[in-house]
Amino acid sequence: MKNLITLYKERDLGELISDSFKLIKEESKNFFPIFIKITWIYILIVLAGNAFTLLNFSDPTKLTNIFAMFGGTIISGVTNIILYAVSFGVVLFYLKAYNENEGNVTYEYVKTNVYKRIWSLLGLGFLIYLIIFVSAFFFLLPAIYFAITFSTCYQIMILEDKTASEAISDSFKLIKDHWWVTFGVLIVITVLFLIISSVFNIPTILYQFISMGTMLRDFGNGIDAYSIFSDPIYVTLNMISILGSTFINVLATFAFAMVYFDLHEIKYKTGISNQIDNIGS
Repeated sequence: MKNLITLYKERDLGELISDSFKLIKEESKNFFPIFIKITWIYILIVLAGNAFTLLNFSDPTKLTNIFAMFGGTIISGVTNIILYAVSFGVVLFYLKAYNENEGNVTYEYVKTNVYKRIWSLLGLGFLIYLIIFVSAFFFLLPAIYFAITFSTCYQIMILEDKTASEAISDSFKLIKDHWWVTFGVLIVITVLFLIISSVFNIPTILYQFISMGTMLRDFGNGIDAYSIFSDPIYVTLNMISILGSTFINVLATFAFAMVYFDLHEIKYKTGISNQIDNIGS
């Protein structure tokens, strides 16, 4: 029998991080094939857009061409937003099925529900970024406040089957009296995963410095300063960096979901209620 991890449970910071990694480890063989099947096209477009931009930077004659300079960036940027929303949807619907079906999660369930709620996921993301963006114009503190408060919006919308506006409204109720604790936890989680993600950037940065040193040494000998952007090794390292960051963001999403489960348990005692119901049955 599958040894399930209780999702709705009060956790300290150490348990939250360790349980996130434990869940990812135990579910990796099932989760990642599902994730890749659903998101591969978006990941491919992001990679192609970035490669297109780099290759155009390698040709100085195209620096005045607006599409050549920004076309790939815009395409990959928009696709990145969609990828972020879909990734969040995949993780949360996976966890919803995991919790409701005793750990049994199927590709069809996740795929069907993600695409069923895709516009809600994108709409919620737009609303959140709009509110944070507008509030940042007035002062930095309101933007930080909203960013932390809205960190549970996607979880509320998917796991509680709410609309985008209901998710935003309920996020204030859920995080009430726990804002500072949540702020501290999210800072630690964000820094931790940024450090892990930076590992994938190190080879690119090192290769760039080595290439720049070679260019400076050979300056005046016909070496094109823009040639690094068309260097197959540099482009490949950039693609690896993007792929690595994408998967690290997915792992971080599991941790953010655990924050929601912790807050929900503190406020509503969902996990305890389920245990009592199971004993009664």
